[in-house]
Amino acid sequence: MKEPHFEIFYRNLSSIYREVQRIRCSYASKLDIKSVQVFWIFLLKEHPEGMIASQLAQESKTDRSLVSREMGTLIERKLVRYEKSEKKNAYARKMYLTARGRKIADQIDQITMEIQNKVSKEIPDEEMKAFYRVLSALNTGFSEWKDEEIQ
Repeated sequence: MKEPHFEIFYRNLSSIYREVQRIRCSYASKLDIKSVQVFWIFLLKEHPEGMIASQLAQESKTDRSLVSREMGTLIERKLVRYEKSEKKNAYARKMYLTARGRKIADQIDQITMEIQNKVSKEIPDEEMKAFYRVLSALNTGFSEWKDEEIQ
């Protein structure tokens, strides 16, 4: 199917993005964290071996300086901690969730599963799997096209 569907694609993708942002902001406020910190907490839970700031920035497609600035807040609130190492500077030290941070990460997991189940309840599992495969392929395609276009 090679019909022009870009308008439909763009409109739906933009609308979904805005709704996800709205939901993320709303729940972040209820969890007493900033919306930008939600995915970082999720990533740190998914990487119990720890992550350095540049890895967290790369995985979340976020500016490294923003990660560094905002991590200070999470560390002060004892949601995240640095590895114990006097030899490394703060940028090279791994960050880990504390017990309090894991508790919030578990809440984020629960909230996201509830939302995911609610918004996709009418869609069969096989179609959702196909959707995520297609979405990933489109993401790869757009990334590769962007790299080609820039050169």
